[in-house]
Amino acid sequence: MNNNQKIVLLAGIIILAIVILSNFLIGPLIKELMATSVLAQEQNQNLLILKKTDKEYLRQIENDYKKIKEDISAYKIYLSEKQIIGFIMDLEKAAFDSSSKLEIKSTKFPLFNLSLIGSFPNVMKFLGWLENNLYLVNVESVQMRGLTERDLISKQGELYTSGEVMVNLEIRLPLKDNEK
Repeated sequence: MNNNQKIVLLAGIIILAIVILSNFLIGPLIKELMATSVLAQEQNQNLLILKKTDKEYLRQIENDYKKIKEDISAYKIYLSEKQIIGFIMDLEKAAFDSSSKLEIKSTKFPLFNLSLIGSFPNVMKFLGWLENNLYLVNVESVQMRGLTERDLISKQGELYTSGEVMVNLEIRLPLKDNEK
């Protein structure tokens, strides 16, 4: 075999290797890139749909908020300082009606700390009243926990059971504009 034949044979082998590599390595890579591109386009379409839906949802929430803000005076009563005693009496009555023990502490008017002890269903009944009562009440914080043996011992003279819960609430009473 002479040099020309060797060069032709070597060139043929190299060309054959390139064709084989392109069919088995580069072809699948190109197909994978095309599939990934299609998937990316579909995901982009989904994101655009979600973005549009989110904008519509936020617009609806803003409209609902404006409507509720305009109509809130018809649903809830802002308290005047003269009505605070009536509100406290209503709190105590709701605690009594829900068979719960209520302790009211005023830290900085119009902020109140409430401590409520009772069975879980009774405490939930009181919280339901607080949420749906006639007065506008902002709940600043809520902490609920079951009574422990230590709590039962420290409350000597009180009739508590280990199945009861203690709820500590911090509520703020919004006052009429001229009394804030």
